[in-house]
Amino acid sequence: MVNHLDLRNVHDGATVWVVGSGPTLDWVDPSLFRGQVVVGVNQALAEVGGKATYWVSNHQPVAVGLATDHPDARVIVPSEEPVPPEHRRPMPLDLPNIVPVPVGEQHYSRFDPTLHWPDDGVRLAVGPSSATLGMAWAEWVGAEVIVLVGLDCGSIDGRPHSEAHVPFGDWMRDPEEAARHRPYRVWEAAMLRTVQFLRGRGVSVHSLNPWATLGLEGHEFGQ
Repeated sequence: MVNHLDLRNVHDGATVWVVGSGPTLDWVDPSLFRGQVVVGVNQALAEVGGKATYWVSNHQPVAVGLATDHPDARVIVPSEEPVPPEHRRPMPLDLPNIVPVPVGEQHYSRFDPTLHWPDDGVRLAVGPSSATLGMAWAEWVGAEVIVLVGLDCGSIDGRPHSEAHVPFGDWMRDPEEAARHRPYRVWEAAMLRTVQFLRGRGVSVHSLNPWATLGLEGHEFGQ
């Protein structure tokens, strides 16, 4: 098992792509990521036929599944799930490609990287969604530029995630129920704070727009 400390700055100066499962992923050809350093958030990229250098998830059961399905990639997961103890589902993290990492407190909607981003050279930040850990991991491995893909924090044409995405719970299989339950505004606020924080630390962070203009070319964005 690889120690996360051994991967610090292993991609120093690189551009790292952090890919979520938002609906804009349906308009992105996975070949775009070929040959790149890619961090897949949960199952996102696999569901559209792409491959990642790393996979990250806040959730140990998801991480074990990813490690089993992608033995050639490294799977980054908190050594202790950042959820209340009564909701933890501890699993053996002994697969050779799993990299357990110690993390700071989650704080969910109160997550503020200026206060909650560990700077002890050991722990990583974890926010209200796995995307925060994805961005923290990109910085950890030495990204000079981070490109965010599919981290939409909203719906496109009423769809809350990529058509290929396999929801974690039954309630997420119904688009209307998913739209009511998924805390887009919490995730968006955490993402914006994290991006601003990383830029302040010298990392250039950008978000991919899959269309030719910012007008979404006839599609509707909602939260």
